[in-house]
Amino acid sequence: MESDRVNIEKLEGGSNWLTWKFQMRQVLEASELFDVVDGTDSPPSIRDENYRTDIVAWKKNDAKARRAISTACKKQPLLQIMNCDTANSMWTTLKSTYEQTSKSNVLFLQQKYYSFTKEPGDDIATCISKLMEIVQQLKDQKENISDTMVMTKILMALPAEYNHFHSAWESTSAENQTMSNLRARLMAEELRLKSQGQIEHVEA
Repeated sequence: MESDRVNIEKLEGGSNWLTWKFQMRQVLEASELFDVVDGTDSPPSIRDENYRTDIVAWKKNDAKARRAISTACKKQPLLQIMNCDTANSMWTTLKSTYEQTSKSNVLFLQQKYYSFTKEPGDDIATCISKLMEIVQQLKDQKENISDTMVMTKILMALPAEYNHFHSAWESTSAENQTMSNLRARLMAEELRLKSQGQIEHVEA
């Protein structure tokens, strides 16, 4: 688990709460600890027949989750959870502290999404990755963005040399109009345009 967390940027506050929450959840789920964190796996009742065994196992998982969360926080968020005695209370405290701050960014994210265009120095893969990052941030805020909307936005974000691609894509059967097919066909089209010298070669 330690190696999994190496690439996670530490939580600074509301500015990176969405991406941190998403990455942290993946790590916790992969380690089978997220049920403890979100409260699904609550402490066993003292009335349970196997209470002594179960409480030891639960406390062990809770301690692992608390360590994962606390070591992935910078000073300010850490101060918010120093008095929390369970991983669930840590998670709940961080959500209540930073979720509302993040929601104020929804309008900004929507503006980024609708005004998004492919930058001249980006290849198709980079362009799509940048857009999908914005889409994921919006989805984290419970914004409903379908694959069809994303594919339409990708087509709208392309420069003029891809104009003919629109009609080619529209003629594709509905069952083949998928994100993976769009990405593959755009990357193939990019190679074709490069070979014809219609666009500059760019590094990924």
